[in-house]
Amino acid sequence: MFDYEMTLAHALKNVDGERVVLALPYDLPQRICHDLVVRNLVQGVIADSVDSARLDPSCAGWWVDRDRDHIHFRRGVAATALIAGVDRSRRAGPRLLLEARLKGVRRIVITDRMGEVVEDLQVDAALIERIEDSNAQFRLTGPTYEQAFEEMYELVADKLRLPARSFNPDRLAMYLGSLGPGGAERQCANTSVGISEGNRWDPYIVCDNFDPPADFFRPYVEGRGIKVVQVNDSPPELSDPDILQIYNVLGEKYSALNFDNVFAHIVRYASLLRTIRPALVHCWMDYCNTLAGTAAVMVGVPSIVLSCRSLAPDHFRIFQPYMRPAYRALLKRRPAVVLNNSQAGAIDYARWLAIPKDCVRVIHNGFQFPDPISPQSRLDIRKRYAISGSVKVVGSILRFSEEKRPRLLIDMAKELHAADDSLRFLFFGGGVLLQDMRAYVASLDLEDVIHLPGVTNTPWEVLAAMDLFVLTSRMEGLPNVLVEAQASGLPIVCTRVGGTTETFVENETGVSVPDATASSLAAVAGQILQDNNLHARMSARATMHARKVFGIRPMIDATLKAYAHAERHADQPLMARAAA
Repeated sequence: MFDYEMTLAHALKNVDGERVVLALPYDLPQRICHDLVVRNLVQGVIADSVDSARLDPSCAGWWVDRDRDHIHFRRGVAATALIAGVDRSRRAGPRLLLEARLKGVRRIVITDRMGEVVEDLQVDAALIERIEDSNAQFRLTGPTYEQAFEEMYELVADKLRLPARSFNPDRLAMYLGSLGPGGAERQCANTSVGISEGNRWDPYIVCDNFDPPADFFRPYVEGRGIKVVQVNDSPPELSDPDILQIYNVLGEKYSALNFDNVFAHIVRYASLLRTIRPALVHCWMDYCNTLAGTAAVMVGVPSIVLSCRSLAPDHFRIFQPYMRPAYRALLKRRPAVVLNNSQAGAIDYARWLAIPKDCVRVIHNGFQFPDPISPQSRLDIRKRYAISGSVKVVGSILRFSEEKRPRLLIDMAKELHAADDSLRFLFFGGGVLLQDMRAYVASLDLEDVIHLPGVTNTPWEVLAAMDLFVLTSRMEGLPNVLVEAQASGLPIVCTRVGGTTETFVENETGVSVPDATASSLAAVAGQILQDNNLHARMSARATMHARKVFGIRPMIDATLKAYAHAERHADQPLMARAAA
């Protein structure tokens, strides 16, 4: 895919040590832009629009019109502008240079996708030269992802399409990146099993990768008769002369966007669809929704369902600049059912895709709740970490990544422990920040108090060892762990973001904190832990609420209704209905 972080890292080497304004010819998430400023890598970023710039004071200006190379610079932010990721054939024109000159930008460095310099201009001299060269055709921004998808659909046409009669009417293909230990992966696994029991559908789960731990749920689904297959990296279609020619045309014309890579992934997904021949494709998460969903359109799969999880990807590092254009191109062509697991997520995707909110169906996550865990299991887990059976334990299960804010979780634990040194903490999970957080705990000299054991294969057992569950995320859709914690009898404390508040009853089964500080989280958690009557009351209500509202059956029934809706085919593709 498009590695924009690599592009930025290489491009910034050309202006090392300078105060820089950064611009890119495609959308970049506001969060990523803000992080670049906070880390002092750049002094400001050119936002996608004036509306985006208003939301983030770190923006150094905005794109007025990408098609006309029109950037509005805020005056005096930096003397150097870095424009990264452009096609090597592009050049800065007089309009851009004049705007830079008027706003105090003295140098413009333009780099390609690999960070190699295309132009390094002193603005004054380049402006005079290009105004005088009246015959030159200057253009900075090149073909867009929107244009790339349009041309791809036109070039492929019916080359990958199967006849309508080719599809097995009872076969279902679920596309997911992996079956690793994540919330969406768990919901996909549970859905596949629930759909297969007593219904007409014969599910296949299709993944890119099964290298451990990407096979975490594979034994579970295969043990219940679900077929699991892996995408072929070298399908025969990629050797077909017609497809190979399209690959080369797209690769050459859209080289700055790395679009040949995008197209190759789509063809890989299409190849497997042509083998399985399902009547319905159910894709999970943005990567598969956009690429496998596009493949389903090209192959002519009769029905398509797209499951969006959490909030829109422009909040997260998983963002790819092709995603929004891919969604919109797909939805313009085919009637697809779009799902989300929270109201907050549905609203956010509608905002991002510019479609009515009622075009996104909400199906809350469902769970197979186990029987109550034995008291001995609680003691055994605690004994493993030298924790007494009589002390209070605050716990969490999370991915150690930026959006989960694990340092905030540890800072909260530090404050709670300072107030009550009998408390202990169990924070399970893996991720890119796990080792950093272990080092941070060691620097606080709290390794015997705050335990970070890594990924757990027995979530229900470790939840039974806890007395209170805390989640400190910056962004969430519908977090599975909050439902599972309540089902285990744990009151919860969390940051008030995304769909977290859709999982519990405020002040009855949990408490959300609007200002995400260690002190505010510790204050709420401490109040629940210190009041035994309050803790017992919240615990009992939490168990009842989770098991009543988030059972597996309501999710399966709602999913079957979504499949039925997809099979009926809307009269118009979703984008046409949205425009109307």
